[in-house]
Amino acid sequence: MTTLSPTKDKRGASPPSDQASKTRTWEKPVLWAVGILLFFLAWKLLSLQLGRFRLPAPEVVLAGFLPILTFDTTLETQGGGSNGIWPHLLFTILKVFIGGGVGIALGILIGFLISIFRDFRSFSDIPVEILRVIPPLVIIPFLVMWFGPRLTAQAAMIIFYCALMMIITTVTAIKNLDPIYEKFARTLGAKGSQISLRVVLPAIVPTVTGGIRVTIGVVWGIAIVSELMGAERGMGVVFMMAMSFQALTLIIVGIIWTTIVALLTDLLFVQVSRRLTKWANT
Repeated sequence: MTTLSPTKDKRGASPPSDQASKTRTWEKPVLWAVGILLFFLAWKLLSLQLGRFRLPAPEVVLAGFLPILTFDTTLETQGGGSNGIWPHLLFTILKVFIGGGVGIALGILIGFLISIFRDFRSFSDIPVEILRVIPPLVIIPFLVMWFGPRLTAQAAMIIFYCALMMIITTVTAIKNLDPIYEKFARTLGAKGSQISLRVVLPAIVPTVTGGIRVTIGVVWGIAIVSELMGAERGMGVVFMMAMSFQALTLIIVGIIWTTIVALLTDLLFVQVSRRLTKWANT
């Protein structure tokens, strides 16, 4: 008489015990805590080695973490306002969301048109490839001459590079799509426009959302670089003012706050994209 062992999985391996599962559950938070402690320890030792004028100690930065958000003497002295970095951070956030959103939508649309319409693809392939390799800093002088050191030039730079990244992502996603989708749709009687909108477009959503996530991460850097073109507000302005006074604490706090907002934006997008692509994982 043969009995089935409940302690074996499909591959013949024994499932982990409850005790082992609990151990693994506690491992990750402990490792995170150790990593954070080692980071601050290395920071502290490096600050002692370099001196407080070259690298502020962690406790100095943490002491100014919240106050600098609402007031900073360096910014007030240089005309950056008396409300700390918060107005500048908010300005950069709005520019990232609006400019990035327009650029991403425009890039997906253009990439979709390039992939679907052969004539459009024929004359756009080479210009897109050329523009793709242009570094962001190179285009700054042209934007300043065309639009002046105003918000228009900053927005144009963000929209341009976001659109460019999403064009490449969308074209690549459609190019790598399995032909079986189109063949199967045609066997069911679908026409060209129906295949494009109801088959191809939904099929590339998982890949495109991945590209959007990468673009959102890059757009923070592009936004700050664009503010170096003579903006009146923004985190780029904060960093320029801080560098002229060698206010390293202000720079580090500004970087931390920008990173926190960027991480929260990324987490929010991940949650939304998982809901949108939930069907792809079932």
